[in-house]
Amino acid sequence: MKKSVKSLLIMLAVLVVIGGGAALLLLTPVDKEETTSAVSSEAGLEPLVQLAWEDLSAIRVENSQGSFTIGPVSAKEFTDSESGSEMTEIKSYKIEELTGYGCQQDTEKITICAEDVLDITPLKCLGQQEDLEKYGLSGQRSGTVTIERRDGDPISFTLGDTSQSGTVGQYLLADGQVYIVPALSDKLMGSQLEFVSREVYSIPDWTTASIDENGEATEETMPDTLYSMTLSGTAFPEPITAEYVEKSRLNGYMLTSPILAESGTEDFETIVRALKSVTANTVAAVGVTEEQLAQYGLQEPEAQVSFKLNEEEHTLKVSKKDSGNNRYLMADSQNVVYMLDNSRVKPWAEADLMSLRQSTICLANIADVEQLTLTREGDMVYDFTIDLQADTPAVKKPDGSEIAYEDYQSFFKQLISLAVFSLEDAPREGTPDLEVRYHYKTGTEDVLAFYPVEGQDRYACTLNGQFSGLVRGSEVAPLLESLSSLYGA
Repeated sequence: MKKSVKSLLIMLAVLVVIGGGAALLLLTPVDKEETTSAVSSEAGLEPLVQLAWEDLSAIRVENSQGSFTIGPVSAKEFTDSESGSEMTEIKSYKIEELTGYGCQQDTEKITICAEDVLDITPLKCLGQQEDLEKYGLSGQRSGTVTIERRDGDPISFTLGDTSQSGTVGQYLLADGQVYIVPALSDKLMGSQLEFVSREVYSIPDWTTASIDENGEATEETMPDTLYSMTLSGTAFPEPITAEYVEKSRLNGYMLTSPILAESGTEDFETIVRALKSVTANTVAAVGVTEEQLAQYGLQEPEAQVSFKLNEEEHTLKVSKKDSGNNRYLMADSQNVVYMLDNSRVKPWAEADLMSLRQSTICLANIADVEQLTLTREGDMVYDFTIDLQADTPAVKKPDGSEIAYEDYQSFFKQLISLAVFSLEDAPREGTPDLEVRYHYKTGTEDVLAFYPVEGQDRYACTLNGQFSGLVRGSEVAPLLESLSSLYGA
């Protein structure tokens, strides 16, 4: 091939390539927002904000949801003195408007917002733009941030929408120029309520430390213990109170009002688990007035619980359920209204007294009873003394005669199995038909009394002088027959 022909072919190929490239450019959509300014660039842009924690006075945010201020706070962290290390300064942030309400602030969310704002380097500059609303930089979609420095003039800018161009980020207006910056926290466009922690409280496990036989320190997690509890509110016309009684009861707990009965049921244990920690769905309000409390249904709460669990004390109150099965809640001295699903408070807010008590009247431990005395109609006394120190327990009557321990065991089981079927109160006057007195080896005692309900085959029963419930006469009659048979043997 001649050299001139070869050169001609090469030139034609170059023209084809150039022409194809031109055609490709003509067919490719042009992002108008990125060509409206000669300033547009993806490299070499100076930071808009670059400020250290030490130089910050405050970050003030205004948007359609309201306004709030992020302020720097510090605390001293003390290290182990034996190591010789010095204490360090913990640097963090807080929402100043939320102080004084007793609520826990979500420091992680606040820190993310603050650090996003204090270090902003644009990805692209779009220059001056006439239609700021197009970028969400005016009107309801925009938000203004003002950074006040300890030394120097404030830095202000406006935040807008998420970028819809090929550059992923968020629109920002500063000094008349529109930028695309790395997307900042969406909490900057929200309310101060978003910075209130939804964790109302959380009670830690109860642990005890000890030294084992090898001289090593060990830590043991103990069962959660509800030392006291009071349920009140419009759902509980008669407040329900309960307390922990340690080893004097098999189940560990006693209901003390409006009845006296042993507790520790499955429903009671569910309440203990529900009270250990509470986390809300949302935060509805802070700094509410008395009038606002009424709006949330908390001026006269439907249910309230005051309790001591492990080593902490708390008081919670909730409103009635709404159509979505949610309730408003307030805790302790916090002036914060939370909203949460009813399932999180249902165990105590909808507690049923009958479900909280043991069905038995007094679940005495046979191994703890050293004397059992039953009195019928005030003057017929049946007395059993149990020698618990003997190799084989001996049961004796006052005349010294013995009763077979197996027969005594059978009667004792029948006695403690008497069950309450209703908590409807009934008159308790005069001499009881039956009185049962348990004398324990600890020197304490329990006294049960059964008063006949006029015209009904039932007894109103008291435990230590306090109403405990109604017992069917059909259960008491066989017991009395067993007693006569046992004592006459």
